Amino acid sequence: ESAFNYLKAQPKLSKRMNIHNTNINDYVKNVVAHCKNPYILNPHFEKQYEGMFFNNKQIVNDLFKVENKEHICEMYAKLGICENNNTHENKSEHFERLNDESIAILRKIYENDVNYLYVENH
Repeated sequence: ESAFNYLKAQPKLSKRMNIHNTNINDYVKNVVAHCKNPYILNPHFEKQYEGMFFNNKQIVNDLFKVENKEHICEMYAKLGICENNNTHENKSEHFERLNDESIAILRKIYENDVNYLYVENH
């Protein structure tokens, strides 16, 4: 939801992706469901599992959300990076919500993300 709502709110991106007049559930059902690699649609839709595993072996130890300053501070501390005061909270509003059919489609597409990574439900 977050990526779609963010992209739809960006006039240039929403027109380029042809989502300015489309609701989230129609987009999932008619576009995302038929795309083998969602990254092609937009990098925001990249599967996380593929960046954390190679030949089914985990190559990344930690996954950090960058949704708010607290999570970013945890990442900086882990990496030994000094505090960056230019961080800001994710302010995407979820004007459109996924229905059960869209959730089922996305679970199938992102099956490895759901099964192997902790994905918090919002």
